[in-house]
Amino acid sequence: MATVSEAYRAETGSDGASPTVDVSYFIFDAATLQAAMNALYFATPAAFDVYGDLSLVLPKAGISVERAENDLWNGVVNYAIQASQPIAPPEGAPEYAGDANGGTHRVLRGIATINRYPNAVSQPGLVEAPDQHGFIGVTKDGIEGVDLIIPGFNWTETHYLSKAVATWTYLRTVSEMRGTVNSAVFRGFAAGEVLLADVSWTIRGSGDVQVNFAFVRIPNKTNFALDYITGINKKGHEYLWTFWQDKVETGTVQGEPSPVEIGVVREPRGVYVEKVYEEADFSLLSIGTGAPTF
Repeated sequence: MATVSEAYRAETGSDGASPTVDVSYFIFDAATLQAAMNALYFATPAAFDVYGDLSLVLPKAGISVERAENDLWNGVVNYAIQASQPIAPPEGAPEYAGDANGGTHRVLRGIATINRYPNAVSQPGLVEAPDQHGFIGVTKDGIEGVDLIIPGFNWTETHYLSKAVATWTYLRTVSEMRGTVNSAVFRGFAAGEVLLADVSWTIRGSGDVQVNFAFVRIPNKTNFALDYITGINKKGHEYLWTFWQDKVETGTVQGEPSPVEIGVVREPRGVYVEKVYEEADFSLLSIGTGAPTF
């Protein structure tokens, strides 16, 4: 039967942020590694009182053994404060993160034209510069516009689902939903406003499946106008584009009895709203469809 004896001058230790103590032992009459480890573990104390006054007691953190010769082994018992392992959120306890970064967006038209100043040298008597109807950077070839910072609503959700829910078929289904928009109200947002931008998943050691979703919301717009074209409706992730044409602009010149031609401007001839993302039933994500509560 294996026996254990503490080695001569066996102890080494340190204190501080991560206090630790190592105690060396001899293990006799152990024919196998398993026998040596069992003997060392059960023959040594479960904790070590570093200062002898119970002010710092370290639990047994680990053991190691090494064969010296035949049935003789060298062993070391380590005493240390072990960092607690993170506790995984239980199933049904999702995590949320988000931002309002909408990036930049090329805007062709301003909110309002504050003033128009004519070139009185080339067109003497001209009261106002040609009316560009709020469009910015108008040239003979088109409209340049300007890049503006815009707000956004982007968020991620992490859910911990059981394997009974997150089956291989489920993971395939939600992966194929990447790049679709909500066909019904989701998280309090109307149909067409939320884009499923990304999906990823990990099977964790605890046996559940961590599924990560990334969403981008753009609000729907109804009954808005672009110049003289009114009654435009556009869902958030539909794409709007404009067909332009030249238009002769007239204006008032001092001394002239009626408006005269003062330049050529650009005006929209037609506005088109295109569907570019398929719709999907976001209830298939199995994470609920209502707005989260924190």
